Amino acid sequence: MTPKALVITIAAILVVCSASVIAIYISRLGFGKIGPQSVRFALTCALSISLVRGWVPGRWITIILTGVGGIGSLIGGINLMTAGQPGLGLVVLGSIYTACIVALLTPFAGRHFSNKPEAEKGEETKPDNVPS
Repeated sequence: MTPKALVITIAAILVVCSASVIAIYISRLGFGKIGPQSVRFALTCALSISLVRGWVPGRWITIILTGVGGIGSLIGGINLMTAGQPGLGLVVLGSIYTACIVALLTPFAGRHFSNKPEAEKGEETKPDNVPS
């Protein structure tokens, strides 16, 4: 897997999670907050595009916003479960977000955000048995 493939996978996961949360919200509570949900989804899509394109500030904005959402989901889900209410969905969502953040923070993913276009080409074309 190349750094770009990892970042594309993370971006796709974030978009799918966001769409799933909106679909579950609408199925349970209706279209009452479709405006804010749409804005959040558009922001997620824009940040995902910035990740795929290798925009460095987009990486850090995504890490910060997803970190807040992930930690909030984990804490909220755990609090709901200790109160006897179902919070497993929030714990799963928070765990997915946290895993995405950890992956974005790795040096491997960081290579995608380097300003050297030849760095990625070298990753894709260099045979495994050639020393660096």
